[in-house]
Amino acid sequence: MFEAYFDETGSHDGAAVLSVAGFIFESHKASEMRTRWQKVLDENKMPYLHMSEFAAGGGPYRHLGKDKRIEIQRELHAILHDAAMCGIVISVSKEAFNRSGLSDSALPNPYALCCYLCLLAVVETLGERKLEANLTYFFEEGHRNQPTTNQMMVFLFRNLERVTHSFIPKSDGGPIQAADMLAWLHNKYVANLLRGEDRMRQDLRALVSRVRCDAACLTTVGDIDAIFERMRKSISETPSVRVSGIFAGMPFGRTVSNSCAERSYW
Repeated sequence: MFEAYFDETGSHDGAAVLSVAGFIFESHKASEMRTRWQKVLDENKMPYLHMSEFAAGGGPYRHLGKDKRIEIQRELHAILHDAAMCGIVISVSKEAFNRSGLSDSALPNPYALCCYLCLLAVVETLGERKLEANLTYFFEEGHRNQPTTNQMMVFLFRNLERVTHSFIPKSDGGPIQAADMLAWLHNKYVANLLRGEDRMRQDLRALVSRVRCDAACLTTVGDIDAIFERMRKSISETPSVRVSGIFAGMPFGRTVSNSCAERSYW
């Protein structure tokens, strides 16, 4: 059994980039990670890990100095490296998305686009390993576009008995908090790229140093249009919508007419 946990950052007004990121785990490793992760939090009187506050030493982390926070982050990285199969992160420029025309499609906001691409990445990853097992997707609850994304996943998973999804709070434990960590760090990196600064934080380098992380930076209209056009092309050329291979021995998709595909894109 496998579990994929995803979180987002950058949905607030004024943020230039929205990112959705997460990790795939074997279920027993996700359970072990929760225990080890929580032990670190308890020892340091932390209710949970929320990177935007933790990195600045604000909120519930005011009692932790910079050196201590770096030490804690290294401990959490080691726990994550032991548990995760791989990481996935998709970051998109909001300004580029708004100019791309996707807002009138079946992926009407950056959050839905990022979540959808994360779903494809999970299927590709499991397909590469020819794994046949149950899979549960977990997304952090509370995003304002959660209803749209939920509808998308209900549609995608309607014929797949082995694939389920759920929305959970950040307090659920290590796997979803690790997703928050990757999302926040990669979001900072892509925001720097948009400002012309190819500068990566050391903690992001350390995080991805020992676990494979597949990343996509959609910073221009061309980046977004290219992905969108590949989806349209693959659907128009075949009546069988097969998204990135086989999962659990079944096509990840369903047979649709081209007219239905033009409306759905998945």
